[in-house]
Amino acid sequence: MSQYPSIPPYQTPGGAAQYPTGYRGAYDDGLGPARAAGVMLFVVGGLGILGSLCLAVVGAMFQQLMAQPDFARGFGEASDMSAEFAKIIFLILAGLGVLFSVIVIALGAFVRKGGMASTIIALILISLAELYCAFNMFYTFGKSREMNGSRLSGAICGAVVPTILFGVLIFLLIKSIAAIRAYRAAQYQQQAQMWQYQQMQQTYGQPGYGYPQQPPPPPPPPGSGNYPSSQM
Repeated sequence: MSQYPSIPPYQTPGGAAQYPTGYRGAYDDGLGPARAAGVMLFVVGGLGILGSLCLAVVGAMFQQLMAQPDFARGFGEASDMSAEFAKIIFLILAGLGVLFSVIVIALGAFVRKGGMASTIIALILISLAELYCAFNMFYTFGKSREMNGSRLSGAICGAVVPTILFGVLIFLLIKSIAAIRAYRAAQYQQQAQMWQYQQMQQTYGQPGYGYPQQPPPPPPPPGSGNYPSSQM
């Protein structure tokens, strides 16, 4: 058995033993919540792009839609805006929605890799979106008495579903921040142990892994055939 120490597994803040990097798949690095949040950001960004495209189509076709009596009557009951102004609003919201969705998707790529700054930025953006959705939900519930039929169902679905979706994403992002902190603490601990092991190698005179180098053999004694014997 070797008398020199081996690298012990380091302990994560959660208590699970982990081993040095390079053995991916042999242990759980603890970034599962970050990867889940990254996938959720991709989903939210994709749905946001689809919704923004729908808004853009509605805005582009708003004049044709207002030519239909049922749509014009329903829009007049819901809002006092003119058709031209409503068209501009729809197009602006569509552009902002696409921009927001692209940013969310880009942040998702960094969150999946364990980026702390991107996770915090994503949490701030999603929290702002959640505040807007919560306000919109309460406003919709307040106006629900004035709606009926399909209008009421569509308004409630459009207000409640995004609120729940953003709430779940906020929960995952908060868990991601804790997981990333634990992962970085484990990395710092591993680096400290590697540095300590290298110091022990230098103390024992080891240039690398294995046993110390053997000293050179002593010179042969006089008269052994390699040196001329003295003449008497």
